[in-house]
Amino acid sequence: MTMPRRLRPVLTSAGCCLLTLAAAQVALADPNKITIGVLEEVPGVYLNEPSHYAVRAVFQQTEQGWQTLPNFCDAEACLTAITSSYPKRLEWTISYQGRALGTLWARTPANFAFYAHIGQQDVEDPARVPTLGPPSVDYSGYQETPLRRPLLATAGATRLGPARTDWRARTPASADLPRVWPMFRHLAPLIDGCRLDAKGEYIPSKGRPPHRDEIELASSWVNNNGDAILRARVRPAILANCEMPDHPSEYWFFKDAKGSLRPLPGQGSDTSTEKAEIDSRARLVMPLDFVDLQGDGQDAVLFLLSGEDAGGYALYFDNFRKVERFTWLYH
Repeated sequence: MTMPRRLRPVLTSAGCCLLTLAAAQVALADPNKITIGVLEEVPGVYLNEPSHYAVRAVFQQTEQGWQTLPNFCDAEACLTAITSSYPKRLEWTISYQGRALGTLWARTPANFAFYAHIGQQDVEDPARVPTLGPPSVDYSGYQETPLRRPLLATAGATRLGPARTDWRARTPASADLPRVWPMFRHLAPLIDGCRLDAKGEYIPSKGRPPHRDEIELASSWVNNNGDAILRARVRPAILANCEMPDHPSEYWFFKDAKGSLRPLPGQGSDTSTEKAEIDSRARLVMPLDFVDLQGDGQDAVLFLLSGEDAGGYALYFDNFRKVERFTWLYH
């Protein structure tokens, strides 16, 4: 049995995080507005420590749409200070595809002990936690422990309902690949070389251009209007010898019913700041839920994010033209 990775607490350093919170992150969470969270199974931090459940508050309604709640800390003092940016206590409705599975109360702790716990509220009555399906590594992200499916949680004056257009997983259409390829090549001008020498040692490489026959459509979701989201990637066999790839190897695209194609926003790389670099490391993994959050006929999609030492969630709205991302580091 593989021992779960131990989460390292944030190192004590200068109190820069308090300035970051005041200057760079969003305003305090308003308990009277719609708040979006995710019910998570949280693996134990230490050897043989059992998992538990928490609701991570991630996004909140604004007049402009949605905004990400504060999620960046770089000093130990911040892990206490940042809790004031979250509602102290919320009653959450847990749902899947717009269907309520149950309600529960959760409370923000006095401090978040680890990077990866930012935003997590403690569930007051674990016996009320609904679950869906068996544990799976599909939901583990960077961690190795099989976990139950993360579920959408909403609080506030929401009129939650099923997605208007009924999204379903479908086998990708091979005819879409020739149209995806030029966009993919533009987004990923280099992929990892991943060559081994005669001794089986990895040969350092700055990357190489991808070839068309190395790209595949791995999955797709289609609604009853004919719109689709497509996952394009470098074939896994091409990267089989890569231990820690340096270049992104997959991208997601939106295709409307008329055939217009565009990449989903928020997939670029940005190393301009530490927070931006962390955010870029968490890549799209899979859609977790398609839902109408406000009863206005507009579909929103919650995505799971994962990457090297990083995790998170993305909320797509406004016909996939806008996105908010909540990310964290594990160590």
